[in-house]
Amino acid sequence: MQTGRQDRAKRVISIPHHIYEDFKDVNIENEKFFEFVTANIMVQFLEKMNEEVQMQDAALRWVVAFPHCIPSQGRSIIHEVATYFGLASHSEGGKKRRALIYPRSLYKEKQDQERRKIERDLEKIREKNGGKVMIGIQYDNPRTMRDKMFKLCLEENRTIKDKAVIDDLCMQIFGDTEKIPLTFVGYKEYVQPLLEKKKAELDQSEFAKMAQ
Repeated sequence: MQTGRQDRAKRVISIPHHIYEDFKDVNIENEKFFEFVTANIMVQFLEKMNEEVQMQDAALRWVVAFPHCIPSQGRSIIHEVATYFGLASHSEGGKKRRALIYPRSLYKEKQDQERRKIERDLEKIREKNGGKVMIGIQYDNPRTMRDKMFKLCLEENRTIKDKAVIDDLCMQIFGDTEKIPLTFVGYKEYVQPLLEKKKAELDQSEFAKMAQ
């Protein structure tokens, strides 16, 4: 019941369409810049949230909605950014889909559905693929959920397994949900070092240097 009340009381913050109007296609040539833009948006939003929120649970009722113009590859990167900050995400809509990022205290049923779907898809890949290298899969730098699943399957079937690589892929696919607090105070403490690390990365990126 508590989750239901939070879902009804959520505040939706819509990212303006014009910010992403140049990303009608997201590919290997511009995906790093897309990630730079999206990570900056979330860093600024989370910092502002931490500064302005007065009630301890108020920050757990927001949803960041990205515009419909973002293609599927862009939405995959948005989901990656959400996972990095310990947040949940999913896409909604028909032909014109949009990605949503929100605290893990919201959309609990949707999160459970997404996890079960990922588990089913991963099991199918394990059964049919058996660790074979597939054409069209980005094994060196997997960005989509599908690529990460094939990469995980490949790593699991190596004669000499790298547990660190497998654990990192599992974290990217499923998230580290057990360690993520659901309260405002707990999440604020959890996300602060992640914010500092990401800000340092963004400041040192080629795109930040180009803007100087």
